[in-house]
Amino acid sequence: MTTLDLKNSVLEYVNNADDRLLKMIKAIAETYQSEEDFTLSKKQYEILDQRRTLHESGKSKSYSWQEIKTSINNSSS
Repeated sequence: MTTLDLKNSVLEYVNNADDRLLKMIKAIAETYQSEEDFTLSKKQYEILDQRRTLHESGKSKSYSWQEIKTSINNSSS
């Protein structure tokens, strides 16, 4: 599906939407916009750089996606 097809499809939903759907679409659009405006502070970049260095040097523990899913499933049981 092309971008134009997606836009037309969404516009069909908007044109036929009730208040509930319009409020949801508005909330999604606002969230998307605020995420685009998001930036990290200098301190946050420094922390990420430190953590990347630890990860790349093997000094921090890393988990595979499967290990994370297993851990979550085990903790909720």
